[in-house]
Amino acid sequence: MHVVFVGAVAVYLHTNMGRESRDLDFVVASNITDEELDKKKYYIFSENGKDRRYSPRNYKVDIFTNDVNDIPVNTIFETAVDKKGIKVASLEVLIVCKHRASKPSRPQDTDDLRDIAATRYNMIDWEKLRTLTSDTHEFDMIKMTMSALK
Repeated sequence: MHVVFVGAVAVYLHTNMGRESRDLDFVVASNITDEELDKKKYYIFSENGKDRRYSPRNYKVDIFTNDVNDIPVNTIFETAVDKKGIKVASLEVLIVCKHRASKPSRPQDTDDLRDIAATRYNMIDWEKLRTLTSDTHEFDMIKMTMSALK
């Protein structure tokens, strides 16, 4: 199964700055059925009326098959980078995803953006980031946020 990590693992591999995470977030190259996941010993546990998927080692996993915060999976795969033998979302994809997800109830997204800005600001390909945003306003807001956080 071809995967690209898009959450805390990806941020850590880009920045070498870790934080506690409650799950593993990754995209898969093709749809994977519940039966295939069951064969790989992934299981579902119901919490607060929601079904949550867990790995065989008891990590909560979020598996994305279509998009992550409106960035299509194929774009994430096309722009992914290799970090220590692990495929992770590019800085630009992470920044757009984290910016779109950021809200008061999710302080980890702002923390991740701050870590990226502090360690990799000069590595951001602003033109690539521009192609991932929905419009000029979103791009300008992201660029202003990242500049403020660095």
